[in-house]
Amino acid sequence: MTARLSRAAADARDDILRSLKADHRRVRKAYRDAQALDPAKEPEAYVGLVEQVLAELTVHAELEESLLYPAARAVVEDPGLIDEAEVEHESMKTLISQIQGLDLGDPKYQARFVVLCEYVIHHVKEEEHELFTELEGVRLDWESLAAQMRERRAALGGEPVETETAAA
Repeated sequence: MTARLSRAAADARDDILRSLKADHRRVRKAYRDAQALDPAKEPEAYVGLVEQVLAELTVHAELEESLLYPAARAVVEDPGLIDEAEVEHESMKTLISQIQGLDLGDPKYQARFVVLCEYVIHHVKEEEHELFTELEGVRLDWESLAAQMRERRAALGGEPVETETAAA
């Protein structure tokens, strides 16, 4: 079902998806950067990247769970996509919590971080190829959702994302 959107709605939709994809890219980059480090030789840099990933994922998950997923559930053909994404977020948040309770010296610290990042990479692939693709063709109040997401991101201290509608 392809919906014809106003220019403003299409721009808002594109801004939302671009912003979420930018989050995904930042997490993947931080993970790659962490993989390139030897935690024994550069513990502060490694822990800094881990903390960056955890913070990024926490803000990102909140935006999707509180705003995007409820709006999407009403319009996607297969609400099971949202159910799966929510369950994946639950697992992700469990791993985040476990990592936050450890320090670098714990033998499970690096293992949990690697598992979290690999899990998130899998989630991102599904989300971008299935959910986001479907959302590109549906009618929502994209302008309101974009404003809510910018406001919530700012309140959570998330990375501001320069977008076409925000810059205009």
